[in-house]
Amino acid sequence: MPLHFFKYTAAKSPNGRMARPHNESSEKFYFILFKYKELFTFSEYFIIIVMKLTVQREGYQLERMYRVLGFWTGIFAVMLYLGDMYTTSLIFFGQTGFFLLLSYLKLTERMYIYIFGAYLTVFFIGFSYWTNFMMIPGAAGH
Repeated sequence: MPLHFFKYTAAKSPNGRMARPHNESSEKFYFILFKYKELFTFSEYFIIIVMKLTVQREGYQLERMYRVLGFWTGIFAVMLYLGDMYTTSLIFFGQTGFFLLLSYLKLTERMYIYIFGAYLTVFFIGFSYWTNFMMIPGAAGH
């Protein structure tokens, strides 16, 4: 099937409107895809175009992933609290609030990635400091 079939039919939403805006970068994308059509099979064409349409219509939605992180850190916080590890549970409740707050800020994808990279860096430095300088070797009695 020719590429122009996908270009104008796969892009329609259920209410009949076009799901993606017509702009120069979209046209350039489809032109390049059509130019190298011998590199792709029918199913690869379909997957590439559906992914592009989904990203253009809905975005990457990284804010949902921050809500998922907030959910799981909240679960850990409750479990740690019930296990009488109050200090650690407070740290996890703080992380839960941090992730949920960030998830509702509607930042760009790049900013969400930068924040997550900074979070991982701070965690790694803090964890390394704690395990090397604060924990007493053999204190657990094992």
